[in-house]
Parts: sequence; C-alpha cells; structure tokens
Amino acid sequence: MAGHCETIVRRKYVKVCDENGDEIIEDEKKANQNRSGRSKNSETKQSFHHSDNERSNIQLRHMVPTSLGMNFAEAFLLLNPSLVESKLRASMELQIASIANGSIDSYKVLSDNITLFRNLYYEFQLKLHRVLHLFTHEKKRNDCQTLSLMDFLKK
Repeated sequence: MAGHCETIVRRKYVKVCDENGDEIIEDEKKANQNRSGRSKNSETKQSFHHSDNERSNIQLRHMVPTSLGMNFAEAFLLLNPSLVESKLRASMELQIASIANGSIDSYKVLSDNITLFRNLYYEFQLKLHRVLHLFTHEKKRNDCQTLSLMDFLKK
C-alpha cells in the first residue's frame, strides 16, 4: 500500500496535506529514497514502533486529489465505471477465496480474468478519444449527459 501511495503522489494525482489542508512538501532526505523506501545513503532505519510521547508528535496528513487525479478518475468513470467501482475487486476477492478453499480451479479463474481484462482494455482503448478533452489545457465539456465524479462519489 505504501508503494501505491508513493506512486500516486509522485505522479501528482494527489498531494499530501496536513490537518489544516496545507500541502506537505517532502524534505530532501525523503526525496532521495529509492522505490523500496530505503534511503540511498542507508544512514538509519525507520522504526514503526512509537512511544506515547512520539505518537503525540506525529503529524496527521491526508491525500487530496489534484486536477490531474480528478481528471483520471473522471476518465475512468466515463469509459468504464466498473473500473472505479468496488464490485470488480470484490468479485475477484471472492474468486481468490474460492481458490483458497478449493471450490474453484485457479487456472480457470486466471483464464477468465485474463479474458475479462483483455476485453476491458480493448473497450477502454476504443473509447479513449471520448476523454482526451480532460487532459488538454482547455477543458471542453460535451453536451452529453454524464455522471460527474462528485455525483458518483455521493452515491
């Protein structure tokens, strides 16, 4: 999960903010970390065990989507809402649980999911021209009726 968070911050889909909503700019040492999270200088190891006193000094932070991040989410919503909704992931988790308890063959699940995602990819690729306006400097809105990201999140 930490790697995923690091990636979306590095790609500027979100910004990290403190409890007041002010953006937190990572310091130089953290900026020099490699993808595995270890410092290039290997000076010290971070500990995830904190004393009560240390916990009170931990800065609360949260991620806020950037315009780019919101546009990506909107693009996925417009192209195929199932890629944003949790139903697809939940279905795959059930399949994995069924593999674990032996009620489904893993090769069948793998084959079915490869076919599913191949088809989703082709469909996504064919419709991609419909969302290119989200990634231009002049964001043009079509007259077509679409569900906005904020309306989707309110569901």
